[in-house]
Amino acid sequence: MDYQKAVEAKNLLSGQLLASQHKIIRAFGLESVLETSHNLMQPPAIAGIGIGRDGLDDYHMRILLQKPLSAEEVKALMQVLEVEETDLRLVATDRIRALNGPIQTRQRPLPYGISIGHNQVSAGTLGGVVYDEGKPFWLSNNHVFANGNEATPGDAIWQPGSRDGGTAKDQVAKLARFVPIDFSGSNEVDAALAEPLDNSLISTTFPPSNPALPAITGITVPTYGMEVVKYGRTTGFTKGNIVSLTTDLPVSFGHKQAYFIDQLEIESENGSSFSQPGDSGSLILQAGTGLVVGLLFAGDGNLTFANPIAQVLKALNVTFG
Repeated sequence: MDYQKAVEAKNLLSGQLLASQHKIIRAFGLESVLETSHNLMQPPAIAGIGIGRDGLDDYHMRILLQKPLSAEEVKALMQVLEVEETDLRLVATDRIRALNGPIQTRQRPLPYGISIGHNQVSAGTLGGVVYDEGKPFWLSNNHVFANGNEATPGDAIWQPGSRDGGTAKDQVAKLARFVPIDFSGSNEVDAALAEPLDNSLISTTFPPSNPALPAITGITVPTYGMEVVKYGRTTGFTKGNIVSLTTDLPVSFGHKQAYFIDQLEIESENGSSFSQPGDSGSLILQAGTGLVVGLLFAGDGNLTFANPIAQVLKALNVTFG
C-alpha cells in the first residue's frame, strides 16, 4: 500500500486502539484481540504499531504481538484498518520494557558505551558527550540518569552503575536536567543530561571493537533498511537494521507504563540480540560512519527501540559540538 494509507492505518490503531483500548474495544468489538485487564503490567496482545517498507513506494503495517492472533482476529484487524492481509506483518515480541538492568567496570576517563547510572538506578549506558553553548554534558536516558522522573537535578551519577559495584566513591557527575516522561500522555524521547564533575573524566571515544567505531561527527536522518551499530553496557558492539521509522508503543518502566510515538524500530542483523537490559542510553550510529541516528531506550530482547536523535537534541537543546 502507499505511504499515506499506511500512516492513516497506523494512526487509527495507535491513537485509539493502544491509547484508549477500552473505548476502542467497545467501538470495534475487538475484545478477543486485546486483554481488558486494568493492570498495566498485563498489556494488550498488540504491543506496538509501525510502518515497514517493501519497496520504494510499497509499505506495510508492522503489528507487534505479545500473543498470536487467530485467523478471525487478523480478519477483524484487516476490516478495521481497511487493508489486505498482504499489507500486514505480524511480528512476535515479548513485553517491551525500558532496557535497564544487569564494560561493567570502573573506567577513567569515561568512554562511550559503559556502565553508568543515577545512584538509585541499577545500570544503564553512557551515550556520549553533547554540548550546550560549549559546555559538555553526558547524554543518556531519563530512566538511566533521572530514575524515571524520580530524581532531582544535582543527584549523584555513578560509574559504574550500582548493579556493577558502583558506590558513592564512584560519583562522576551530577544530574543536570531531563525531559520528563509523561505517564498519562504520549512521549517522543526518554532523555537526560549529566554534568561531569571534572572535564578530565571526559573521553570522546568508544571502547575497542571490531570493526572500530569512529569518532562522532554529527547526526543523520534514519532511513528504512539503514544498517546501524551501537556499543552498550551489556552487549557491547552489535549490528542491526532499521525496519520502522514511526513505531508507536507502550513501554514498561518497572510498575509504570508510558506511551511513545514515532520511534525507530531495529532488528538485529545476524539473529542475535541487538540490545539487552543495561544497554539503555547507547547511541545508535549509521554503520561505517560517525553519524548518530538514535538514542536506544527500550526493547524486548529481540526488537530494539530508539528515540530519533534529532528529537533528543531538540528536546534537551544540545548538539554534538
